[in-house]
Amino acid sequence: MYSSLENKARETSSNLEKDDFLKLLITQLQNQDPTSPMDDTAFVSQMATFSSLEQMSNMNRTLENMLQSQNESLLVGYSQFIGKEVAYHNVSSESDQIMEGKGMVAAVQFKSGTVQFILEDGTALSPANISSLNTIDSHPTLTEASRLIGRKVTWMNEGQEVTAAVSSVFLKDGLVSIEVIDEKESILSINQLIKVS
Repeated sequence: MYSSLENKARETSSNLEKDDFLKLLITQLQNQDPTSPMDDTAFVSQMATFSSLEQMSNMNRTLENMLQSQNESLLVGYSQFIGKEVAYHNVSSESDQIMEGKGMVAAVQFKSGTVQFILEDGTALSPANISSLNTIDSHPTLTEASRLIGRKVTWMNEGQEVTAAVSSVFLKDGLVSIEVIDEKESILSINQLIKVS
């Protein structure tokens, strides 16, 4: 019987929240001796402690939100590595030797508070392990080219510059092509563009 009460006390004991502190203060005020009320200085001190506790709780919540936002930004930023080849170095935990290699980034994930690159062969790397980003293909990906949608592009047609807005991008024969809004609904390759505005 005694051990179960002791276990229950251990389970319920935790850090006091601001609401708990306020309840304790109200209970203390309700149960004080009317002939010897609480000293004003002690009351002000407890209220200041309560105010500090509330401010610390709010600051902690704000910092957690900022950290979450920063982590999301990191993940979005590092997602540009997907589909690209990276050179890396990694210290083997078994032999304490530096292993070097190359691989294509298949995924980027947020795990245990850090960003991890997952290569096609399953190797997991932290950003600090990446030595270089190798550009294998000079052609942009479909995702990169989609940033052109709605923008004006200029290309040469029979010796004259022509400008039109991009309506869509798509893959054609493995290469990115763009469709523009003009009379012919022209389809262009990225290499034909001379200006983007």
